[in-house]
Amino acid sequence: MSYIKTFKLNATISRCTNNFGPWQHVEKLVPTTICNAFADKKIPVYGDGKQRRYWIFVDEHNQCVMNILKFGQAGQTYNIAPNPKNLICNIDLVKMLLRYCGKDESLIQFVKDRPAHDICYWLDASKLKKKGLAWHDTISMNKRFELTTLWYKEAIEQGNISC
Repeated sequence: MSYIKTFKLNATISRCTNNFGPWQHVEKLVPTTICNAFADKKIPVYGDGKQRRYWIFVDEHNQCVMNILKFGQAGQTYNIAPNPKNLICNIDLVKMLLRYCGKDESLIQFVKDRPAHDICYWLDASKLKKKGLAWHDTISMNKRFELTTLWYKEAIEQGNISC
């Protein structure tokens, strides 16, 4: 923001919650879970897995960024976050992904939590919605996770990604 003000840039700032979807790096929670599940490897879950995160599908995040670029007001900051019902505990997300992979919860391995690991990330996206810059859900978040799981399964089988 100081750079925008100092140099009088015609720019906006956007902040987003956790993204997921095709081509996400396999070090991240969603692809790690899916890849490990299909390989019958243990799935590391930090601490007790009760860290809560908002998740947004990458295409929906991109749509918001495009809306902000086209219609946002210079010098403003916009938080991009999904519906509050999409606040999911990591352990619940891992269990859901395991179901979509046809695997059981015995693959879950609790590991030492990271130092200073936040219990919850939260963003207030009311300004984005009030200005009409948010995306419109056409598919449920659970369905998005299911489709992402299927995408990774196919990408693994075709050798397009390695886990």
